[in-house]
Amino acid sequence: MIAYKLALKQPDITAPLTKMRFIGLDYRDNNPIISVGGFTRGVSNQDMTAAVATLVNHGNYREPTNVNKLVQHNDSTDQTLYDHADDAATKVFRDDGAYLTLDAMKSVLTDPQGTGAAAKVPGYRYVAGKTGTTDDRKDFWFTGATPYYSIAVWIGDDTPSAQGQEIATVTQQIFSQAMKQLVANKPVVDFERPSSVRVVKNQLISQASDQAKQLATRQRQNAAVIAEQKTWLANHFESLQYKISAGLTLLQKNNANNRS
Repeated sequence: MIAYKLALKQPDITAPLTKMRFIGLDYRDNNPIISVGGFTRGVSNQDMTAAVATLVNHGNYREPTNVNKLVQHNDSTDQTLYDHADDAATKVFRDDGAYLTLDAMKSVLTDPQGTGAAAKVPGYRYVAGKTGTTDDRKDFWFTGATPYYSIAVWIGDDTPSAQGQEIATVTQQIFSQAMKQLVANKPVVDFERPSSVRVVKNQLISQASDQAKQLATRQRQNAAVIAEQKTWLANHFESLQYKISAGLTLLQKNNANNRS
């Protein structure tokens, strides 16, 4: 699995989760297996919702709150006492990485092979999501987002026990209906694409990957130049050796003739 292979390359896989304040994080979770959901104590709906919201917010984490804004209404003016959008944010992911992850999560709902078709939101097409199932079907998850809201749905028992396979669809239906109510009458907009991601021939290209390709190209070009220089030096040195050897042989002959 790609997620696990990527996790193997991380020196501390829990670092982003720590920044996002995952509630049940355990020291034993610094293990690549959590890339496929193998947490020691599991995760909460708040953990998952905040994580997806971080992707939507270009990789910036803000602590979840039930209060979005507090406004004091005066006779002539309204005074904003608190706005969650003004809360300090913690950078967790690069904005290009966050956006490309969201773009990949769209296919969970739209791809013919995707597992989240039941989570589609009527009247709103820009939705990203991820399904999840634990061993023996004890837990079913669907976590997803639109540019406006993120939602995490979990179905299971307090004392873990197997659920029916149909529950996987139920989590998606709950997400769909809840999101439908939340985005009603809102403009249908796509996730905001950061300037570090551009479209080339209908493909998304990140600035980081572009730079990596350019660096790889320069490295190949440099290697070719170095190889050419080595070849030239080797040939030149071989020619020089011959000239020195031939010159010394001629000198030896002359010396022998003079002695005779």
